[in-house]
Amino acid sequence: PDPSIAVQLCEKLLELLPGDAAVLLSPAMGKPFAEAVRGEPEVVVWLLPDPTDVDSKQTTFVKADKEDVEETFSAMYKLTFPEASEGKVA
Repeated sequence: PDPSIAVQLCEKLLELLPGDAAVLLSPAMGKPFAEAVRGEPEVVVWLLPDPTDVDSKQTTFVKADKEDVEETFSAMYKLTFPEASEGKVA
């Protein structure tokens, strides 16, 4: 992926996450394509792209002793960018 677009994606997703968090766009093996980090992450979202654009994955990790684990997972379920709901995503 285009590195600048990959970084923008990570940064936009990070803006939607509460507290200290990180977003990685990375293959299963090898270096990440892009990342965005705020503070000491208690939430990490790993975006795993599929080379064929058929079955990309999102994996969310939440620190075990985080107080609102269930609320965090609920907020992440089917997360939508505000621009997508306004029809502004290309």
